[in-house]
Order: sequence, then structure tokens, then C-alpha cells
Amino acid sequence: MAIHYIVGNPGSGKSYYGVYILWDKFIKQTKEPKGFLKRFINPKVTKTYDIAYTNINEFKFDKSDKIIPFDFENIFSNLTILFNRYKFEKATDEELIKTAKQLNLLNAIFVIDEIHNFFNEKENEVLIWWLTYHRHLYQELYFITQDLSLVNNEYKRIAEFFYRAVDSSKRFFSKKFRYIQYSNYKLYQKDIIKTFHIDFNQEIFNLYHSGQNGLGTSFVKKYLFISLIIFGFCIVAFAIFVNSITPDTPKKDIQNSNIQNTTDTAFPITKNNQISKKINTSEIFYYEINCVNLTCLFLNSNDKFDKRAIKFLLNQTEILYEIKKYNISNVETSIYFLKDDVFKALNIKFNDEGNTDEKDNSLFSNFGSNNTSRSDKK
Repeated sequence: MAIHYIVGNPGSGKSYYGVYILWDKFIKQTKEPKGFLKRFINPKVTKTYDIAYTNINEFKFDKSDKIIPFDFENIFSNLTILFNRYKFEKATDEELIKTAKQLNLLNAIFVIDEIHNFFNEKENEVLIWWLTYHRHLYQELYFITQDLSLVNNEYKRIAEFFYRAVDSSKRFFSKKFRYIQYSNYKLYQKDIIKTFHIDFNQEIFNLYHSGQNGLGTSFVKKYLFISLIIFGFCIVAFAIFVNSITPDTPKKDIQNSNIQNTTDTAFPITKNNQISKKINTSEIFYYEINCVNLTCLFLNSNDKFDKRAIKFLLNQTEILYEIKKYNISNVETSIYFLKDDVFKALNIKFNDEGNTDEKDNSLFSNFGSNNTSRSDKK
């Protein structure tokens, strides 16, 4: 048994909340479980009431004979009778309950719309007594208003529950009425207890007419949809902008082999990596050269030559193929297949095959002596 205030703008669902209470207590058809499940499902126990009063606009009273129109003058007159018995006759609770039952005020629900029209006096002794004594009469009171400030504070301080119906334009789901419960009639943010919703039910909506033809439009959903469209457009525009200012990176032809020169870049070697199919293999010259810093030796030869001179001669012919066997720090071993015997001008003295003079070739003492000999012109 409690006092509930429901506040909200037109169309927010404050009247729907009151009609939902009446429908749930007096009109709703409860489906009982059948068959095998009936043994395991216990029916939900709810508080039942003998009568209800409401002044909801165009409520369909023919749906239940227990719901009757709220007549303030008649109700106030009956409450005055109870108040006089309480104050002047010192009637007990049992006597007052008996009188309330005769006046159809016992075990009742009140759903009163526009409550500020009835609680407009600064202090009415009978109404204040009713709000403080309603529990003894097993009454549940639901008062609806657009603005709680229109109700005098004396009638609000006694209440336990305060609800604000959220405007339809601020709800994300238009078919769910959303309510915020407060612990104080001032409805401060710090006084929020919880938020809950009641699903839209056409059967409930058909029980009354509150001046609204149907559900309102959710502006939250509308703005969210527009925001998503704008966000998607911005992403596409940003991608186009980034693509327009990013220069195309030209694709470079990947050559089959490169001449590595980590020790000396002053003498680049020009070459042709494409071996012509028309070249006779009998006219290819093979050389293996070992270099440490700027000193180079040919395989199976003790003659030492300047690396820059070798590079100069390599630039005078076509390098058909090049292999770098070693390229560590200042030590470099390379194999060349040349179109012309350009190193003939060096008058290189080669040792017998497999008999390299390791004493004279001390720079390459770690190189094996079983390497193949130089290739003379085949």
C-alpha cells in the first residue's frame, strides 16, 4: 500500500502507466499452465483489489464492473465521514474498516489524472488525513500530473514513489514506455533509484484516449541514423582525400642480379643482366676473384691487382652473369661470366690446377685449394 506520483509531458506515457495498473489488476487474462507443466509451475501470487476509481480520459469502463468513474465530490464526502469518525468519535481501525467497506473505499485502487486540480489547497485536513491513513484502508494511490510543482508540498511529502515518464522523442524504442523512479518529489539526478520500461500493448492503449493517436516518433533513433550516415560519408571522404594526396609509387623492375659494392662506390660496374640467347656458350669467359679491401687475386693465381683496375675492365665488357659467394665486411668473393676476355690485358699467371701457392697467397689462406681452376676460353 503506497502513494505513487507519475509525472510527464503529454504523450510521454504517464496515463498509459495508470491504465496499465488497472488492466493488470482487473482486466488482464492470466493464462494458467496446462497439462504436465502445471505440476511444476506455481501461479504468481498478486495482490487483488475489490474496486478501482479513475478519471482517465475516455476510459472504457465496460471492460470491468470493478472499475468505476472517479467522482471527487462523492469520494471527498465519504472520506470526510471516515475522518470525522476517526477524529471526533475516536473510532478504532476495525470500526473505520467496516465503515470504509460500506462506502466502497476499502481495498481500493485510485488512479487519478490531473491530480493538481484536486490537491490545490495549501492544506486540506481531510485529504492530508487520507494520505496518512490510506494504508489502514488497504488502498493503493496513483496520482498523475504534468508538473509536480502544481501540487502543494504537503501532499507530496507523504508519498513513497515518484516516476517520470520519458518523452517519446527521447526514447530509442518507440514501442517501450520508459520511466525513471525517484526517491524524492524534487526529482533530482541524485535521487534516481532505477529506470524501467513497460512494453506497448494495443489492448491497453485501446482502453482509453489521452489525446494521442498512437506512438510518438523517436528522435533519438532518427538522430542516430543521421549520425551514422554522416559518419560513413566522412570516412569515404577522408579515404578519397588521403588517396588524392598520396603520390603513386612507381614500380621498379626487379633485376635478376645486382653488383654489391660495400667497400668502394667510386667505380660503379655497368652490366647487362639479360643473357642474349644468340650468344655462343663457347665464347663465355669465367673468372672467380677474391678481394680484401682494394687488393684482389684471381683463383689459382698469386698475382695481385688493384680492385679499381678490375672494375674498370669489367666496365669494358658485358657481364652475362654475376654471383657473390662472399660479401662479409671487407672480404668479397665474386664469380663472373663475361662476354669478352677483358682480363687478358693483365697477363695473369695462373698456377697449375689445384696447386695454389698458399705461402705467396697469404691473404686468402682460409679459402679452399680445391676450387675449380679458371676457365680458359672454351
